[in-house]
Amino acid sequence: MTNPIDPTNPGQQDPTGATPGAVPDYTAPTAQPYAQQYGQPAPQPYAQPYASPYGPPPNSNLVMPIISAVLGFVALSACCGVIPLVLGILGIVKSNEVTSKWAMGDHAGAVASSEDARKFGLWGIISVVVMAVIAVIAWIIIMVVAANSGTSSY
Repeated sequence: MTNPIDPTNPGQQDPTGATPGAVPDYTAPTAQPYAQQYGQPAPQPYAQPYASPYGPPPNSNLVMPIISAVLGFVALSACCGVIPLVLGILGIVKSNEVTSKWAMGDHAGAVASSEDARKFGLWGIISVVVMAVIAVIAWIIIMVVAANSGTSSY
């Protein structure tokens, strides 16, 4: 292999464009955009999640149905909490539909599912409170009747 640069000829140019014996330039080259460097379009920034003209998805309202289901389960073990438990489960199902409907482009359906989840959760919590009040009143009535029926006639 032969050396392309003749050391005896000081005026000869290096194939890379540098002159022999010159101090190399270590400064950073000026940055050119990607499209100008290679003749290709510049890369686009990553799409934001839920990039939609409607904005971010609606609130899934998952907290109220979970509270309703837990309170319904507790009330079910105490006396009769089937209604709040069922309403809580329905609310959880509806709140899980929100993001999938939004991702599919069904914006009206996502908003409707969000409102349904909130409604089921709220009605579940209200039914737990109503059942608890009824249970306390029934317990008080039973205790008063039991206390008054214990009179003896000796």
